[in-house]
Amino acid sequence: MIIAELQQTLGVMYREIYKDEPLIRELILEMGWAIDRLLKKDELVMFDEYENVREVIEQEMKWRQSDGTYRKST
Repeated sequence: MIIAELQQTLGVMYREIYKDEPLIRELILEMGWAIDRLLKKDELVMFDEYENVREVIEQEMKWRQSDGTYRKST
């Protein structure tokens, strides 16, 4: 699945499948925001395969840095 397809899937999951699950919806939003930040920083492109960039996305989703402090938003 490419990133463009993943973004569409996340939207469907957020709006339809998990509409009554606030915790899951929060994680879906965080993943979407992480992908958006990475696209804006040109660290991802819409045609990247998700499996090839999964770790990059997961790292971007982390709210705390390795020293335990919260990451500052840019």
